[in-house]
Amino acid sequence: MPNPELLRDIATQPLDDQLRRDAALAYELEGQPERARFIRTQLMIAALPFGIDDPQWFALTRESRQLLLEYEGRWLEADGLFAPESGQFRFDRGFVELVEMSVPDILQERLGPLVAGAPIRHVDVLPADDDFEPAALFQALAQQIGQRVISLELAGLDLRDDHVGLFTEWTWPQLRWLSLEDNFLTRDGIALLAQSWTERTPALEFVDLMGNEFDPAHELEYDQDVVLRWRGEEVDDLEVTLGRPIPWLRPMLDRGRIRPIERLEFGRPQHVPRSGARG
Repeated sequence: MPNPELLRDIATQPLDDQLRRDAALAYELEGQPERARFIRTQLMIAALPFGIDDPQWFALTRESRQLLLEYEGRWLEADGLFAPESGQFRFDRGFVELVEMSVPDILQERLGPLVAGAPIRHVDVLPADDDFEPAALFQALAQQIGQRVISLELAGLDLRDDHVGLFTEWTWPQLRWLSLEDNFLTRDGIALLAQSWTERTPALEFVDLMGNEFDPAHELEYDQDVVLRWRGEEVDDLEVTLGRPIPWLRPMLDRGRIRPIERLEFGRPQHVPRSGARG
């Protein structure tokens, strides 16, 4: 394993690809060529100028997946991240950047140690079997990863409008992608988020509200996957009420089609420009 200080630097400086290249060299010198090749391959994937449309994407992605299939469990265990009860992990640019974790595990402060040891900035909160206090969940998230989190999924947690108010009591300075899918949110809850947007979530670019009462994506009209028209009267009305545009409620369109945003893109140095992402 590379010098622990180097791994800590990667965790605290996640945009520095040179640190990851240094780690790849260290793994290679220590007799772990597969880990080195994996890091370099994922760095090349992240740097492809045309993403999935790049001619090299398929071959590089296939190699990355084959290496993960064989070595992922071993690498997670070696990095001190392997804990089946804590959820699942996703690698990006050679290191774990996304973690799925249950509400009880987050409340028991199991996320913080992972964040300290890996460049984790993307979190999926898994629904709890039992009732929980959203205020306690948001506090635990804010304290363990709030200053670092880029994308956060809070889908299917039975959140309601007043819970959005509790969420906005905390500051999420780097949060750019937020999923509130399949909750019970109305216009009032989204208004709470919009009112505190520039102070509490100043970097926010995309909010997924699919499956809520207030769901702008439900207003899209399609013809063979091409968007013909976006009927956003509710969003227009909210913007008029607040007196300012709310760009993160607009669907991401690219030449008449929904542009799927891979959330890990938001943590990469080569992240798409905001103007391009917003369509």
